[in-house]
Amino acid sequence: MIRHLFPMIAYFFPQIAVIFYTTLSKTILGVLDSQTSVGIYTNTLNLSTIIITMISTINLVMLPKMSNLFSKNKIDEINKTLHSLIHAQLFISIPAAFGVSALAATLVPWFFGNDFEALKIFIPIIAPVIIIMPIGIAISNQYLLPSGNTRIYAISTFGGAAISIVLNFTLIPIIGVVGSVLTSLIVETFVTVFRLIYLNKKTQFTFDKNLILRIVASATVMVLMIVVTTNGMNATFVTTLVQIVVGVISYAGCSTALKVPFLKDLFVVLKGKLYQSKRYKVKN
Repeated sequence: MIRHLFPMIAYFFPQIAVIFYTTLSKTILGVLDSQTSVGIYTNTLNLSTIIITMISTINLVMLPKMSNLFSKNKIDEINKTLHSLIHAQLFISIPAAFGVSALAATLVPWFFGNDFEALKIFIPIIAPVIIIMPIGIAISNQYLLPSGNTRIYAISTFGGAAISIVLNFTLIPIIGVVGSVLTSLIVETFVTVFRLIYLNKKTQFTFDKNLILRIVASATVMVLMIVVTTNGMNATFVTTLVQIVVGVISYAGCSTALKVPFLKDLFVVLKGKLYQSKRYKVKN
């Protein structure tokens, strides 16, 4: 048991740092500003956190596979899997960030209430975290942890905690809740960029700029379609539902037209699952 204790601690303490810098802003904001600001800040993060959790779920599923690949020293397959995983997440996270920003004006009044009108401004500010955070999580769960490299993982998390302390105490007295929102964005950017730099040194990982450009173009068209088709509609649940449907259809259509591969892959997977399900029912 003692032999495994220190490796467990090496994984445990960085998790404390993550919890520390993700919750510290709320505490400092409550002390230096007001509880109202804490409520606004917390609700600003909630929507993004839900989406990030959904996107990053695949990392938990892939962790055993990546650990197995590292144990067999299949470096090429590790690099290919990580590259595909990160870009597949971007295929979802980029339109999600664009969509949340586009929906904020009509979503906030009926979902959060009129007391949270400020969220119309803060949600678009924090939206880039939806793109940034899943990349950092993917690198830690699919490369750093399976390879046993807890040092870089710990440095990035404790570095984020240190930056969070400095920025919160600096920005909150000056600009209040905006300081907390900006701090969260800066900290998550630091953590992800730090891990990306290390990953690039070890694996020569690079982003597929052409693919990302096509994803961004599709997401931009999606936002324009949402704005044009729902302009003048009241801030109600029906409006938000219409915006989501328009956004999904326009993003899927534009992605298909620009030959973004992940949409086709998704249909293939779903078709395969459906076929297996039908075949299972017939056999039984």
